[in-house]
Amino acid sequence: MRRLPTANQYQTRLRWIILTVGLALGLLALWFWLFSASAQGQAYSIATSGAAGDANQFAVQFVGSIGGSADAVALSSTHAYLGEGAALTILDVSNLALPVRLARVPLPDLVRDIQVVGSLAYVANTWAGLQIIDVSAPLSPTLRGVYDTPGNAYGTQVEGGLVYVADWNGGLQILRVVAYYVFLPLIMR
Repeated sequence: MRRLPTANQYQTRLRWIILTVGLALGLLALWFWLFSASAQGQAYSIATSGAAGDANQFAVQFVGSIGGSADAVALSSTHAYLGEGAALTILDVSNLALPVRLARVPLPDLVRDIQVVGSLAYVANTWAGLQIIDVSAPLSPTLRGVYDTPGNAYGTQVEGGLVYVADWNGGLQILRVVAYYVFLPLIMR
C-alpha cells in the first residue's frame, strides 16, 4: 500500500519549488539587466570596497562584441582567440570597437577553455579532449596535435613545458607535448 506524503514533506517540496522559481527569476532579471545595459553602452561603476569615488572603484563601459555562444577567450598581442561554439575563432582586436574575424577553425566539440603560448593555442574541446592549434599565421591556423582525454576537457593551463587539462570525468591530466603532436601522459586517473 502506497503511503501519502506527510505535511512536512509537502512543505519541503514547496520550499524547493519556491527557491528554484525565485532563483530562475532572479537570474533572468540579471540577464535582462546586463543585456539592456550592454546594448545601450552605459558605464557602470564596480566598487571593491569603500564609498563612491574611492580609489578602489572602476568604471566599466561596453566597447564592442562579436560572435554568438562564446565559452572561452584568450588574448595575445592584438589577437583574441574566441571559443565560439564548436570552433576556434581568431580575431584582430587592434581596433577594440571593430574586431575583425581573421579565421575560424571548426573543431569536433564545444570549446571550453583556451590558452595561447607562443604560436600555439591549447584548446580544451569537451569530449574531443585537448586540441593544439598553430596560430603563427592567424589567417590560416593549423591543427598540430590532439590528445583524447578520458572524459570532458573543460580547462587547460600550460606551464613549464607541461599541459594541465581539467577533465570532467578523468580528473587532472598532465601531458608533455613533443614535436606538437605526440602526447605523453604523465599522470592519469
